[in-house]
Amino acid sequence: MAIEPIITNEGVDDIPILLTQIERMDVQPLIDKHFSTHGNWQDNFQKVKRQYFARPSQPVLTRFMPHLCNA
Repeated sequence: MAIEPIITNEGVDDIPILLTQIERMDVQPLIDKHFSTHGNWQDNFQKVKRQYFARPSQPVLTRFMPHLCNA
């Protein structure tokens, strides 16, 4: 008997609020400590913030996952 998966959609309109709260809580050093960077992955937290706030009119999917949008 197949069980149908439960799929939920989450809104992305809270991303700026979450990023700001993470910054205020000074969580970035903890994230950097546990998820070390390498040549292709430098300063990820700031990069995500810049990508999000630089072009707010562009859909989030094309900013964070452009490989999914290239058809």
